[in-house]
Amino acid sequence: MIEAPSHLIRAARGRVRVLRLACNGPAVYPLRYTVRPGHPYCHICGCTNERSCIGRCAWANASQTLCTRCAERISK
Repeated sequence: MIEAPSHLIRAARGRVRVLRLACNGPAVYPLRYTVRPGHPYCHICGCTNERSCIGRCAWANASQTLCTRCAERISK
């Protein structure tokens, strides 16, 4: 399973709208959800505690703004 880049859109009242695509062979699955203010999410890919990256991830920093998969991509 492959995950395409995410789009984070600022919404009203401090919410963040996340648009992600997951691809499994020829099938494409859209993932759309909203993160409420105060809830942790990765500021690069938009994953949350409830909706992690495909293949799982964890928080790479104490402020819960960067997941381990994005931290690996940045360090390369």
